[in-house]
Amino acid sequence: MTNDFRDLLIILSEHAEEATIHNEGWDYHLEWRDGDCIVTQTKQYCID
Repeated sequence: MTNDFRDLLIILSEHAEEATIHNEGWDYHLEWRDGDCIVTQTKQYCID
């Protein structure tokens, strides 16, 4: 994760209740739960 991408996640956490970002083969899902910002990272897979 680059510093620019980490900065984007921080900015989103300050302004969005929920967001999903796709970056370099990964999905990052940001959501607020019980006052905490949770970021879940998931690898994207292509199944033929």
